Amino acid sequence: MKVSHEPRALRAGLEALQHSRYLEAIDRLETYCQQQDQDLSEPTCVMAQLFLVKAYFEGGELDRALGLCEI
Repeated sequence: MKVSHEPRALRAGLEALQHSRYLEAIDRLETYCQQQDQDLSEPTCVMAQLFLVKAYFEGGELDRALGLCEI
């Protein structure tokens, strides 16, 4: 997925996720979501939330992944 036009924290989070650096991905993606006030009307925020669910899941934080799905 191309995200070259997206904010730095989102790009860094996706790159970390693609390289299985789940803790880094979680940190970057949480930072991005906080900066956006988790505005789910923004497509990039929804995309970040999806990446964050994957990072939580792959990083073994299943409860956090499921919790985010319940928003």
